[in-house]
Formats: sequence, C-alpha cells, structure tokens
Amino acid sequence: MEGYQEYLIFGLPVFPTSKTVTVTCAACKKYFRPSEISNKVFEGVQYIKNKIKPAVWMFLLPIVIGTAFFLKLMSTSNPEPENADTIDNIQIGDIYSLRIDDHRYNKMKVLDVKDGAVVFHKSGHASVKLRKLAHIDSFDGDTIVYSKEDLMKLKSDYKIIDIAKE
Repeated sequence: MEGYQEYLIFGLPVFPTSKTVTVTCAACKKYFRPSEISNKVFEGVQYIKNKIKPAVWMFLLPIVIGTAFFLKLMSTSNPEPENADTIDNIQIGDIYSLRIDDHRYNKMKVLDVKDGAVVFHKSGHASVKLRKLAHIDSFDGDTIVYSKEDLMKLKSDYKIIDIAKE
C-alpha cells in the first residue's frame, strides 16, 4: 500500500485537497480498486490516510499570494503625497488632487493665497475615478476657500493624494 496527498487544482500546487492510498499486489503488481479491497485491508488504508501529513511546501503558493495581496493592499490604502511639504509653500497655479470618497477624485487649482487662506478653482468635472483623474485639465468649476489648517487636516486625513507644481 502506498499513500500520497493530492494538492493540484488545475495543475497548480495550491493546497492539499485529498488523501489517496493505492493498493497493489507486491508479487504481481496488480492494482486493486477500492471496491475490491477486503475489510482488513480497508482498515490499513484508513490508517495510512490518517498518518499522511501535508508537506509545508504544499502551502507555499497560497502563502505567497496572500502575502503579496496584503502588501499591495497596504501600499495603496493610505498613499502619502510625495510632495506634501508644498502645503507649507503654496503658490498660485498649484494643482491639488483630492479624494472625495473611496473611489471618486477631483482636482483644484490655486487661484490666490492671502492671510492664511487659499482660494481654489475646482475642476468643472464631477468627481471621477482615479484612472480618469489625469485627464482633468480645465478648472472652470466653483471657487472654494480653504485655510492652511483645513489643508493640513485634509493632508492628515489622506484626502490630498497629489500636489503638482506649475
């Protein structure tokens, strides 16, 4: 009798799926199907199945995929703007990309800076998905005023995703 563990799904080593024991005659090498096995031999088959332990490498692919998924999720969940220090050095023409909610974004352009207040002109587009954010280049929407403290709060809440200097 020989026991082994099956671990392939669609030809990929994913995780242990079942235990199999083959019964062959030592003298004539004849294979016996499970229906041809006697009760005494069947007990031996069950004993072998219970002894089979999965090898650690069988779990390697799910561990690698799970780790990669977790790292990707963590790297994209709270992106810090690369040039976040420009909130302290705001200039006319700067373009701020903002996260409106989980999957919607918009841009604003600085029109004026005076006495701790920053006047922005929002893009004329409704909020868009991230992949369309780069295509926003017109700022003919509403005018909005933020204080520098409000901008710092937006930055700390990860609402500002990018600041582009012109």
